[in-house]
Amino acid sequence: MVLSRTSGEGRKSNHTMLRVENNGLLPTLLSDLELAVLEKAGRGQFCILGETPDWFGRWFPVREDKTIDSGRLALPGDFVAKAESLWKAKSTGWVHSDPCCYEDCSGDHVYLKVAALRIGLRPLLLLRLLYRRRPEV
Repeated sequence: MVLSRTSGEGRKSNHTMLRVENNGLLPTLLSDLELAVLEKAGRGQFCILGETPDWFGRWFPVREDKTIDSGRLALPGDFVAKAESLWKAKSTGWVHSDPCCYEDCSGDHVYLKVAALRIGLRPLLLLRLLYRRRPEV
């Protein structure tokens, strides 16, 4: 993985863009770090970028075209408003949620932290696993 900082025109500037050249390591790295990366793909949809960690599919069913409806993510409303504001402003930076808890049909819980950011013009969500909890028997 090579990281380089350039401006949009190859000159130094205050507004730089991070370019990642993927040699196959990046999807594995993100998955090993328990991160899922999604790009906003239109109104109400996100497209999954790279590989997802093992836990992701259990809580968030993914269609064959690697998209997921935003309603399936059930993100807190205040976080969604902040993320949309960041993406519409086309500014750099990021916002993150408080820990979110999701439960599957067997009662297992997963706790995640979600961050919204822009890389270039791409609106992204990062979902990071904090921990899992199984129901007590």
